[in-house]
Amino acid sequence: MSTVGRKIWLYGLAALLTVLVLFILARPQTLRAIAQFLDVGEPPRRADYAMILGGGVETRPFAAASLLHHGWVNHILISELPLLEGPNEAILPAEHDLTRKILLMLGVPEESIILLPGNHASTFDEIVSLRDFLRDHPRATVLVVTDALHTRRTAWSVRRVLGPDAKRARFVSAVGDSFDPQRWWLYPDGFFFVISEYLKLAFYCVRYADRTTLVAGGFLLAVVAALPLAFVIARSRRRGMAEGTARHA
Repeated sequence: MSTVGRKIWLYGLAALLTVLVLFILARPQTLRAIAQFLDVGEPPRRADYAMILGGGVETRPFAAASLLHHGWVNHILISELPLLEGPNEAILPAEHDLTRKILLMLGVPEESIILLPGNHASTFDEIVSLRDFLRDHPRATVLVVTDALHTRRTAWSVRRVLGPDAKRARFVSAVGDSFDPQRWWLYPDGFFFVISEYLKLAFYCVRYADRTTLVAGGFLLAVVAALPLAFVIARSRRRGMAEGTARHA
């Protein structure tokens, strides 16, 4: 395993252990705050385009169509996505084709739908294509539509890729009903989404950050990972002291 690969594995393991310990020890208020940190969505405002990020065909096209019908945007951007591999996926169209069909069914004019070509395997890839599109449209603004708990990582990617032009993008949360974000730890889908989103955010900080951010992010992860361990050690010492006092009593 390469040095970078070991770093990514260690950071991911540290983040996973931290989240699992917090899940066991934290109170509901803290657990709600953990999910709320991931949501940086804003109320919609007037923009030229709405961009639907891949991976949420059940909700995101509906949110984008609503933005267009209510006059918040004039056009909708969708990313070209590769076909999923596997026997069950082979009978399904590519996600961008399915998204286009949903938008048309929702009354979005075909001329208002714009496909961003490319092999988009991640959110970061999609934001790179958005950067290229905005370079060709220097006055354009965009509302990025994605799941609420995906907006933090999306915003990080936008700042990293677009730089000063990041102010041209805003983030609108598509509302889903698979779990309640206020009680996400009680739902299998919610537990998986929140945990995986933190792991992906940590991976992005390692994979796509510059050297300064990488060092700072690694140090922060190390500190965060050490805090639960310190708590467990202190708790064990207090328990040992209490048992010792009970024996001498």
